[in-house]
Amino acid sequence: TRFNSFTVDGVKQNDDFGLNNSGYVSNRSPISLDAVEQVSVLTSPWDVQYSGFQGGVINVVTRSGTNEFSGSAYYYYGDDSLAGDKTRDRNVNLTFEEKTYGATFGGPIIQDKLFFFLNYEKFDRTGPVNVGPRGSGFPVEQPEISQADFDQVRSISQSVYGFDPLAVPATVPEQAEKWLVNFDWNISDLHRARLSYQRTDDFDTAGVPDNLGNRQYFAPSNWYERGYKLDQYVVQLFSNWTDVLSTEFKYAKKKVRNRQEPLNGLGFSEVRITTTNPAPIPTGTLFIGPDVSRHANKLENDQDQAKFRAEYLMGQHTLSAGVEWEKLDVFNLFVATSRGQAFFNSIADFQARRANRYAYGNAVTNDANDAAAEFAYSNTALYVQDRWQVADSLTLTFGVRHERFDSSDVPRFNQGYFNRYGFANTETLDGRDLTLPRFGFEWEAGERTTITGGVGLFGGGTPNVWVS
Repeated sequence: TRFNSFTVDGVKQNDDFGLNNSGYVSNRSPISLDAVEQVSVLTSPWDVQYSGFQGGVINVVTRSGTNEFSGSAYYYYGDDSLAGDKTRDRNVNLTFEEKTYGATFGGPIIQDKLFFFLNYEKFDRTGPVNVGPRGSGFPVEQPEISQADFDQVRSISQSVYGFDPLAVPATVPEQAEKWLVNFDWNISDLHRARLSYQRTDDFDTAGVPDNLGNRQYFAPSNWYERGYKLDQYVVQLFSNWTDVLSTEFKYAKKKVRNRQEPLNGLGFSEVRITTTNPAPIPTGTLFIGPDVSRHANKLENDQDQAKFRAEYLMGQHTLSAGVEWEKLDVFNLFVATSRGQAFFNSIADFQARRANRYAYGNAVTNDANDAAAEFAYSNTALYVQDRWQVADSLTLTFGVRHERFDSSDVPRFNQGYFNRYGFANTETLDGRDLTLPRFGFEWEAGERTTITGGVGLFGGGTPNVWVS
């Protein structure tokens, strides 16, 4: 999914950093289906106004109000009573519940002139935990970690260390809320404008064991709440100056905040305890305390986007040209093991406070915040294109797009890095550019047959997690 671009009203809502498996800017889809007017899917589009991908573009156009007031309300529900409880000869007791409800409402503020559209949706789910220790009764049991050992470790952690690794729950929560507000203004017969606000706020529970792997089990204190919050503002102006000349202007601002919070806080190290088992079961490892990658983990990014595009009709040719500008500001705090990581060879060693190894990593100031990456860069694009209607059944498209990256932020020089690798760590994207020529054709070979093709260059999907 990271090779594609997902846009809402022409504004990118991809994962700008590059870590989200869904490719979205949120855990779930950032837009409600009931807010969607239409969807277009373009695979390798030859139109040079599209960029920032290597696969295709999925664009969602959201709904507008009309001269009549209208609305809808909906509710969906599901739980374990509506699902099966047996697999082959084994009874399985899964506990889950999910609800989705929302509403839309739109209409005129001024007849034929000014309209509004509102949408709200909430998704609320408690999903089943499928994997537990051996003897726990969960549908899948990790054989190398017994429930007795889990309970003993939890008791020791509470009494000796004052930290609760937490009992394994039957369910974990997931939630998503989505808002959309659109105002559409028919300024005149030739000009119209749109103002939009969108918010998505969701979270799920990550780190939950979902398969048998590596003879390990992670206690709930090692799980974490993973949340995303999106706020987006868009202003658009569409103008038809003459019968042959039209323009489009757009400005958008997108703010994304990411949180990763361990279920029992950051007041403890991550601890790995080796457990022993009767033959032939091998030893296992039980993890308690906050996961090392959550010890100092905070991500924020703000994106500004501006676009101006003009289109001119000249006989059988549709000429277009445009300029686009994007700026991305990133704040990324990630310092693994800044709360420490302890290794114990046995439960008895854990009780005796006798670790066989301890790992710790932090900024040189011993303050993890000083190791955060904070930078910004911009991308300016210019493009021109000719769409030529050669015949009623044949259209040719010729175009070229040029993009340039600019950044004034330079990493602090690291002498140790230079000594080790022989080159400096101060390189950035500043001054890098990309030229994207494209040619495409569309041939209507028959009433039911259309053949399309072309050749060109595509680029995008910047892996900012690597840059930071």
